[in-house]
Amino acid sequence: MKRLVKTLAVLAALGLFGICALVGMFFFISHDLPQINSLKDYNPPMNSRIMSRDNEVLLEIGTETRDVVPFDKIPKKVVGAFLAAEDDNFYNHEGIDYYGIMRAFIVNLKEGRLVQGGSTITQQVAKSFLLTKERTISRKIKDLLLARKIEQKFSKEEILFLYLNQVYLGGGYYGVKAAFKGYFDKTLEEATPAECALVAGLLVAPGRYSPYVNPQYAKVRQNYVLRRMFDTKKISEEEYKAALKEDLKMRIRISNVLKGGHFTDWIRQEVMKSVGVDEFLTNGFTVNTTLDWSLQQKAEKVVKDHVKELDKRQGYKDGVRHLKDDAEITQFTTEQRKKILREQSTFFTFSTGGKNIYEFHEEDDALQKNLSYFEEEKSKLNERFKAVVDIGNSQTDPFMGFLTLNKTYPAVVLSVDDLKRTILAEIAGTRVIIPEAGFAWAHERKFGENPVYFNPQKTPSKIVKRGDVILVSIEKKSVGADQLIHSDFFKKYKDGAVKALSTKQKFIQGALDQEPEAEGALIAMNATNGEIVSMVGGVDFQKSQFNRAIQSTRQPGSAFKPFIYAASLENGYNPSSILMDTPQALGGVDDSLSWKPRNYDGDFKGPMTLRNALEVSRNIPTVRLVQDLGVERIHSFVNRFHIQTELPKDMSLALGSFGISLVELTKAYAVFPSGGRAVRLHHITSIRDRNGKSYTIPAADQPWP
Repeated sequence: MKRLVKTLAVLAALGLFGICALVGMFFFISHDLPQINSLKDYNPPMNSRIMSRDNEVLLEIGTETRDVVPFDKIPKKVVGAFLAAEDDNFYNHEGIDYYGIMRAFIVNLKEGRLVQGGSTITQQVAKSFLLTKERTISRKIKDLLLARKIEQKFSKEEILFLYLNQVYLGGGYYGVKAAFKGYFDKTLEEATPAECALVAGLLVAPGRYSPYVNPQYAKVRQNYVLRRMFDTKKISEEEYKAALKEDLKMRIRISNVLKGGHFTDWIRQEVMKSVGVDEFLTNGFTVNTTLDWSLQQKAEKVVKDHVKELDKRQGYKDGVRHLKDDAEITQFTTEQRKKILREQSTFFTFSTGGKNIYEFHEEDDALQKNLSYFEEEKSKLNERFKAVVDIGNSQTDPFMGFLTLNKTYPAVVLSVDDLKRTILAEIAGTRVIIPEAGFAWAHERKFGENPVYFNPQKTPSKIVKRGDVILVSIEKKSVGADQLIHSDFFKKYKDGAVKALSTKQKFIQGALDQEPEAEGALIAMNATNGEIVSMVGGVDFQKSQFNRAIQSTRQPGSAFKPFIYAASLENGYNPSSILMDTPQALGGVDDSLSWKPRNYDGDFKGPMTLRNALEVSRNIPTVRLVQDLGVERIHSFVNRFHIQTELPKDMSLALGSFGISLVELTKAYAVFPSGGRAVRLHHITSIRDRNGKSYTIPAADQPWP
């Protein structure tokens, strides 16, 4: 008996010691808690926007995609889904739900994995706003203590406001408003119970339960939340059953496209340099620019089209790749067909079976049926026609509607016919013919300083072969083969039946294309106020971020002549003044060296007026003009345009031998339409943060002296 009493005494002493230690720990930690007053002033990170002058969003950028919504604007069905999933006893506890902790422990134990969390919503607010993500006992105790403090100082509605605007819900979305917009392209009011359950279910593990990544896991989690919503009377039995059967339309996420490419990136860098990177990414700036989006789109197309045209004049640079056999061709075609359908889709259906079905899709055997069509139609032809008549596309094939005119696609070459002067290729299972006019430019690729003239390419077998993957631009969608085949073919096959059969076969008409190796740039500005309305810094911003409009310097060549002739008008010359276009040799470093300027055509015109010399851009009269005026006088005149470029101090100045950026040259040219007045470049009209505070940055060009 004495031994039992002694044992109990020891246990009581240990228990008392443990309690004292625990109380002491709580007391110690409570003195190190962060202040909760900061929750009163909720200013989460907000994305910044760069806007065109016609109100197009050129770029939205930040650390967290969020749109804060007042609590009274959040529908009960959305709140109910989160309470059912995370804390159904929220309105009954004071920050800590002891029963919920035990229940979660038992459920997770039964499932063998994390299904329920033991933390209340208030604890999650404490952890999200005031604590670090470390997993320690002391942090958990702080979690509990802060939850009690928050409950004492904030109403339940204020806590839910913080929680539902702060939580991360996957896909880069923070807060419920951004999540429903991002996933479903819906407002909170438009959300269905099934959609609410899916989003609320993401909280515990956004990556694991993402319908984009793991649709089957997402479906299991969604059904669990729906059951919890029903069990906790957040939805009726009828709503519950309907939600289980509902297929959800999920918005297909696209990467954050930067419109206006090089211009927008230039603006981003300028503003970040001025206000700070972190400030710009978190303080919800709106930057209004001078760019006209409608003009910018035209400018980008003009640059790309003309650079392609220039590149093609250099010749053909071979196909993209080569497919060695029919199996590789079929695999390529299958993957391309699926890719085009997915690119055209704006959403996919998240089905009740946990499977994602894209908006535009085909049955697995659709391509094979389409390919079989060509074989079946070929088999119907008379034997004497099989070798000379190609089978065109089925006019009932719906896939034709997914191909875009004037767009360039990869295509695999099926056959080449030198007599027909055609290339028969396939784009995702649809047949395209490239006639002679579509590949005539594809001569052997050669570069050189002197102009070289090539004969049009008439023999397609010299440039491509079966299995080559080439780039093809679609010109027309349905053209009879007889219009694409060269007349020499029908001279050989005079049988009217061959032409009649060819007429019935309808093909896509294409043109051979290629990605240009050359580059280009463009700036359009308002000459009266210096506003840049469009800027193209290269053919494709995604491939090269180097801004050739402002970072690259190139010799202006004859583009500099107008400034020389303008200077001459201020120094005694007039449009009728006579200049000599005759051979000339200028002294070099010593008597044995001389510079003999020449015209582009190697010819001389003799005496000509100043006006005519400028009109036809003659080099030698320009050099004589600089000789007479003097290089220093040209420098003095050009400096009045506030050009920052350093000009050469020798006679090569006459032929524009120095490097200058396109933006500098454009600014200088603005002097002519502005009536002789130098202009300052402008690219930003206003910068304001989320609170409306205005910011200014220096003008696009350097301050004038």
